[in-house]
Amino acid sequence: MNFQLSPEHEMIRKMVREFAEKEVAPTAAERDEKEEFSREIFAKMAGMGLTGIPWEEKYGGYGYSREYPVERMMRDAKITQIYEGTNEVQRLVISRYLKG
Repeated sequence: MNFQLSPEHEMIRKMVREFAEKEVAPTAAERDEKEEFSREIFAKMAGMGLTGIPWEEKYGGYGYSREYPVERMMRDAKITQIYEGTNEVQRLVISRYLKG
């Protein structure tokens, strides 16, 4: 099997890397620390066509699919965050009960 990227895929990879280095990386640590989401960066990504995967109608799609890796990862991360928060609440309730 040939696992080399096609010229089109290589162009997309390069474009995304340059975008990430220029727009995302400079403020990533700060946004992570503050747990902020940049709507501006997301809007730029959307303008570049990076927020979804085209799914051609001839393959059963509607021309655009909202189920894409970034959305799934973000959804999974949020669920984990909610779950961890629930655990923290349970720990507080149990510790208060044990303290009397």
